[in-house]
Amino acid sequence: MVLIAVLQFSNLGVFLASAVPLGIDQVTGGSDANISAFIQWLCWGFYSGFAITSILGSVLLNCSRLQPSEVSMVMSLLPVLLLSVGLILDFHFHHKLVKEPVTVNPVSLIFKVLKYAAKHKYPVQRSAFTYCENERPTRLDYGKSKYGGPFTTEQVEDVKTFWRVLVVILVIPMCSVSLIPQSESSFVIDERFLPLQSKTSCIQGVAQSITKPVFLRFFSFHCMSYSSTHV
Repeated sequence: MVLIAVLQFSNLGVFLASAVPLGIDQVTGGSDANISAFIQWLCWGFYSGFAITSILGSVLLNCSRLQPSEVSMVMSLLPVLLLSVGLILDFHFHHKLVKEPVTVNPVSLIFKVLKYAAKHKYPVQRSAFTYCENERPTRLDYGKSKYGGPFTTEQVEDVKTFWRVLVVILVIPMCSVSLIPQSESSFVIDERFLPLQSKTSCIQGVAQSITKPVFLRFFSFHCMSYSSTHV
């Protein structure tokens, strides 16, 4: 079980490290509402994928006539099926995605922006045009070139978006950890299925570690583009 947990977190960590920049590239030059829509659909797709795989495994185990070995086979074939669909869709629609080349190390950029914001409490050479703005700039905004900082507006906004996504990714799973065991155990309708559930949980864990990223990518990107046109 520890190995499965490590596999899930590693898989999702690598996926999110690639999916978040790719999603932000799709709304380059967009408003805060577009970025917020992407973050919302990203989290919604994550938990939808988790719920679908958990419910499907529990329903097949408890409410169907399939044997445990057959349920294990179905749960093993599901990631292969979704991964195949994902690769086919990516092959046909990859030309519609905006892929900007990475010219700056994102980790180094975050560190430099935070370091500059910690050292400068006030703008160094503030442009006269910034006095017409209604909103008061934050410490991170002082790193923008219009406030005398060494970074572009896009770079600072990328760092701010990173913190928004990080807060959502960290807070929501922590709040829902206590609800997962109750939600999964509620599908057990007979005591004779208890050992079968523990036996199949390993297969469900491996299936979820593959199906959730595949489902998340295409669901979140599709719904994000829909929300961006209706905001």
